[in-house]
Amino acid sequence: MEKPFYYEPQFHSAFTASCVESSIHHIMYMNGIPSPLLYFDYSLDIYMLQDNSLSIGYRFGCKRPIFMSYYLDKIWEYNISDYKQCWQEMKKRMDDHCQIVAFSDVYLLPYMPYYNKEHGIHSFILTDYNEANDQLFIIDDYKWFYNGPISLQSFHDFRKQPFTDVNARNTVLPNHSKWFFIDLHDWQTCSAFESLRQNIGKTLRVYYDPGESKYPFAGINCFQYIYDTIKSARIFYELLDELKDMFFTVYHRWNFHQYCLQQMGNIHNSNACLIAIKELGHSIAQWRSMLNLCTKIQISRDERLFDRLKERLEETIELEASRKNTLQAIYTSI
Repeated sequence: MEKPFYYEPQFHSAFTASCVESSIHHIMYMNGIPSPLLYFDYSLDIYMLQDNSLSIGYRFGCKRPIFMSYYLDKIWEYNISDYKQCWQEMKKRMDDHCQIVAFSDVYLLPYMPYYNKEHGIHSFILTDYNEANDQLFIIDDYKWFYNGPISLQSFHDFRKQPFTDVNARNTVLPNHSKWFFIDLHDWQTCSAFESLRQNIGKTLRVYYDPGESKYPFAGINCFQYIYDTIKSARIFYELLDELKDMFFTVYHRWNFHQYCLQQMGNIHNSNACLIAIKELGHSIAQWRSMLNLCTKIQISRDERLFDRLKERLEETIELEASRKNTLQAIYTSI
């Protein structure tokens, strides 16, 4: 059976921790929807949920609805626990020549550097299947681009049972029966003007002025809580993995946010946009530095680096707070 088509997308590092968004972006692009980023939600929307199993007491998260609210009806999210029923629904979509986004374990994917070495959930695009030959045809638009078959049986096996992600401190996750389908019909035109207004407006509301929230901590207040927690701690080795997870999430989400701002700024020529991108770059460098500092502390056990990490976090919170005025200027100008 021939692969239905060949398509080699260009991967951008802004999607490093956003494989779902990357897959959806390329489905839209290769099906003729112009400038897919215009429809994406790239706002900064973070929160902390109470989790007594963690040393810090809370689990850090980043809300990622993928599309702006106007376009959420264009993405269909399925979560069918029965893997056989799930597969039947997937086949229906592929039989209709649709591409869908699904997940597997990188440990099971031969084309990946993590094959038979490390576990981790990863998404890709399903384009076709051949049950007789145990083949599922995929496009993986990540760094190691792959267009070809994988084992259909291993795909089923992954979805049959719970999954343990050793990179998330052995947290047992669902069997990832979740998958996505994108409605490719009747997309209304979205302008860079509207994309900026929606995403910056949401960032100002939920990140800088979260107000009453269903979460214990939300928006920029999350970072203040983290700083207050570690400020008085002399040694906090047990927190380092948790801090690294948070810094990793923020660093990559902020990168994606900056990339989208750059693309919008290229279309909607705005001096305020250029200033916002530059300011955001300073924050991103700080988050990256703190991520590296955590690793250095774990390796060296040098207590002097703890103080440097605290100082860097305090500086970063001030940087984050100072960016509000620039974003407000963009919002009011559009």
